[in-house]
This record gives sequence, structure tokens and C-alpha cells, in this order.
Amino acid sequence: MKFISDGKGDRKKTFGPEDIFNYMYAVFHSPTYRSRYAEFLKMDFPRLPLTSNPELLRKICALGEELVLLHLMEKQGKKITGYPITGDSAVENVRYTEPQL
Repeated sequence: MKFISDGKGDRKKTFGPEDIFNYMYAVFHSPTYRSRYAEFLKMDFPRLPLTSNPELLRKICALGEELVLLHLMEKQGKKITGYPITGDSAVENVRYTEPQL
């Protein structure tokens, strides 16, 4: 693949800086990466493992892009929570009660 200097590539023949960022974002948020390199991450900057497999690069870039969009709240994930009472879920009254010691 050929590197382009701006934006995202098509991930078939080209890749760009946004693709690299998405790849890094996915790798650094991976639970496997975090557990495998936990001791190194405590004392040094993270190291980015690179791949020479274009298909793996495409998949990880796509996952990273999705994760970035979720974190920026530009995309909504599948709703997994609910509230058992009907209504519009609006908070109407907020109050603070001192803890009883």
C-alpha cells in the first residue's frame, strides 16, 4: 500500500495519517495489548506493534475508526441499558442528602 499525506486512504491501495491514528487507537485500547504489556506501560511510553498483513491492517483500522466515533459520540452503539418504569427518563428534581454517620 502507498502512504498518502492527508486524510484517509481507501485501505486497498492507499492509507493515510487518519488510518494510522485509527490503527493506533484500536491497538492501544485492546485489552490483550494492555494486559500483555502492562508492566512496560507502567514505566515507559507505549510501543506500537506493526503488521505487514494488509488485511489485518484494514480490519484494525476499521475497528479503531468505529471506536473513535463512539468515543467522540458521533456514532451510537447498540442500546444495552433500560429503565423499568415508563416515561421520558427526564430528571426533574435533583437534590443532595448529607450521609448519616
